[in-house]
Amino acid sequence: MRSNTVVVSLTIIGLFAISLFVGWYLGETFLKAKPKPVAAPQQPAAPVQPPPTEPPPPTVPLSPGPPRVVAPPVAPTPLPESPQATPALTTPSPGQPGATAAEGPLYRVQIGAYSSRDNADERIAALRADGFSAYVVREGGLFKVRVGAFRDRARAAELAQRLRAKGYEVIIVR
Repeated sequence: MRSNTVVVSLTIIGLFAISLFVGWYLGETFLKAKPKPVAAPQQPAAPVQPPPTEPPPPTVPLSPGPPRVVAPPVAPTPLPESPQATPALTTPSPGQPGATAAEGPLYRVQIGAYSSRDNADERIAALRADGFSAYVVREGGLFKVRVGAFRDRARAAELAQRLRAKGYEVIIVR
């Protein structure tokens, strides 16, 4: 009985060794990269000129400090008188720094914060189509879309409610 166990063990070890050798041989034969024939050198073609490129857009330097409005200057357009027009709404112009400490904080309604300026511009276009005067503030590497600037938080809350009624998700920020 002991001789049968030894024979079976040696047979298994032999088959394992044979399979290793066959695997190695097939890998060497079929999987090795064959050298490609070297073609005769050709005459160099005319130098390839890269296509003319446009200069990259100007970058906005990131510096610590108060948020800066980076929206392009837009000529004011009168909005049609409608229930959603807000005569008491004060929107900062792109060059206006906002509130000073003596004036107190301004409450603004923020609709979104985007890493892409294009996405922020799309949201602004939608807001303006709905009759809201929206603008962009670049802050912390994000383009934040906002509407309004109020000294009274209750007035900002009224505007936020009107924006929510139009389907926008909003928060009130200072």
